[in-house]
Amino acid sequence: MRGHATAEEEAVVRALESRLDPATSSLASLLELALLYQEPCHEEDKAIGLLEGILERDSNYSLAKIWLAYLHRHYSLDPASFKKARQLLQSVPDSDRTLRAAALLLLAEIGQGLEDLSAPELIRLLQASVALAPTWVGNRNLLGWYLAEIGERDEAAVQIRAALGNIIPLDPAWPLAEREFEVFITGRAAHGIADRLASYLDRLGA
Repeated sequence: MRGHATAEEEAVVRALESRLDPATSSLASLLELALLYQEPCHEEDKAIGLLEGILERDSNYSLAKIWLAYLHRHYSLDPASFKKARQLLQSVPDSDRTLRAAALLLLAEIGQGLEDLSAPELIRLLQASVALAPTWVGNRNLLGWYLAEIGERDEAAVQIRAALGNIIPLDPAWPLAEREFEVFITGRAAHGIADRLASYLDRLGA
């Protein structure tokens, strides 16, 4: 088994691998395989390669840009990859509020990783993400952290409480793309997120 894939998930991956052609298959099907490579297979290099191939075929496929940037930020973990991710995210258009909110959140994470943005600059990115997606957890959580860093502990607590209120249970019936977006991008269904937020709220003394 790959990663922590179940036998059923492994069978799905093998079936997709056997029938999909990166040059001709639908981009949505290729994205599904890339997401399975990411989770639960933990074959991130394969996911990155497939997402890069998708973008070679359609350079405007914003959802693929989001996931490729996410992998560069959370898997590749080197400055060159962070810079690639930033370039991808800056080209996500404002017309899609959800994907733009994701891009702004990831841009803040990239700035955090590269350590080339000030706290106020990161806060502005995160505030813009929250304005577009106020019901998410990840953007409010990180915003609260940076507000606390600059001494705005009361406002930080407001953001963490709002994030706690935005948590939703993971629904096994969700399609793969929706499930992974809610777990890894919005953070609303992330494993253990309620305990982590409650712990941070306690540390804020709120």
